[in-house]
Amino acid sequence: MDNRELERFIGSKNLSVSEAMQRIDNNACGILFLTDEQGKLVGCVTDGDVRRYLLAGGEMNGTAFDAANKSPKVAHSLEEAKHLYHHKNFIVIPIEDECGVVVDLYAGELG
Repeated sequence: MDNRELERFIGSKNLSVSEAMQRIDNNACGILFLTDEQGKLVGCVTDGDVRRYLLAGGEMNGTAFDAANKSPKVAHSLEEAKHLYHHKNFIVIPIEDECGVVVDLYAGELG
């Protein structure tokens, strides 16, 4: 996946829930990976995570990180990503480097 495509799936952990939902809608896969200031993966948020967050009293102007899964499944190689994707019920598998930075994504037929 090229960098421009990858950017559609990655956002700052400081995004508002509303901004995250817009990004999730735009990438059409239902997920956004959240990173810290150094670009390290710190969580992921799906439309379902947002729904549960709002039902629990969260607000649209809260941070996406508040609604996020802070322990997302990750891979460190394409082969590992394919294995996770095809043996579990995942939407997209992030592939991160040794520093925890997302360098690629595997989305089955899309990746």
